Amino acid sequence: MMDELVRDIMTKNVVTITSDKTALDAAKLMAEKGISSLIVVKNGNPEGIITERDFIKKICVKELQVAQIKIINIMSKIQTIAEPDTPIEVLYKEWSIVGSADYLSCRMEELLELLLLQI
Repeated sequence: MMDELVRDIMTKNVVTITSDKTALDAAKLMAEKGISSLIVVKNGNPEGIITERDFIKKICVKELQVAQIKIINIMSKIQTIAEPDTPIEVLYKEWSIVGSADYLSCRMEELLELLLLQI
């Protein structure tokens, strides 16, 4: 594992949604794709992540109307970016400092290819 790079464990072709969409839009897309999270983008750049947990904690328990809530108001902000060539060991150290389980890796030369890591 010491020689592994982020690219060795990352998920490719991540499904994204724009930050101006509603939580209902996100829920429909997640159900359609059979996934539990989406990367939220604004102007093509990753801004955050929305997960099933966000729906439960930020909408359901508060009994909010899912069609009225904008994703930008419930998403979790991205805290750490890891390039594909980053060693896994460095990523784990950074993760322990930040305390976040969500990582996004984005190659500058391939802006349309967003890569998500959920550790």
